[in-house]
Amino acid sequence: ETAIGLNLTILPLEIVEEEIRQSPMLDFQARYGLPFGFSIKAQLATNYLTYLGALSVLYSLDIGQFGLGFQDKQTYWRGFSSIIGFDVLADGWMNFPSLSLGFRTSNVRLSLLADLQFLTYQRTIVGETLAKSSRNQLNGFGIGATIEQPFWKNTAVVLGMKFNYQKSSYQSWLAFTNFKKFFAYP
Repeated sequence: ETAIGLNLTILPLEIVEEEIRQSPMLDFQARYGLPFGFSIKAQLATNYLTYLGALSVLYSLDIGQFGLGFQDKQTYWRGFSSIIGFDVLADGWMNFPSLSLGFRTSNVRLSLLADLQFLTYQRTIVGETLAKSSRNQLNGFGIGATIEQPFWKNTAVVLGMKFNYQKSSYQSWLAFTNFKKFFAYP
């Protein structure tokens, strides 16, 4: 199954100050089912300045109308900007182990998701100077909910909201934040 959508992150005012707070990304995902409840999922997302690629391994178990899922998502992101006299590049690698619970009726699916967010590697380079580098740390956690409803033929509409509580978000790389505290990112 495949999905195309739009993700919108609202960045904390403390980080971006008076800059643009909304960070929309066009998102494409594809999932391929494997035997014994396993599947793999690929994701590509972009907003022109930032590119993201992710690969996940999932295990799901259906128990009547309920579902239980485990996922490990490996994500690489890269952002760059070349404004006159100002070249900046940032990239990072993150790991998102997660647990999801679902409930299915004849025409609606409800899901809850909780994940941990581990920052494996992140750097920011301005010109030829390494401005920031981080490695191997718990970056935060997220809690989310989705509702999925049939739309037309074999398609569905999915609406979701996720609340992240993390030290740094890849969407805020261009703000050059050096905060070491946790922030809420809806």
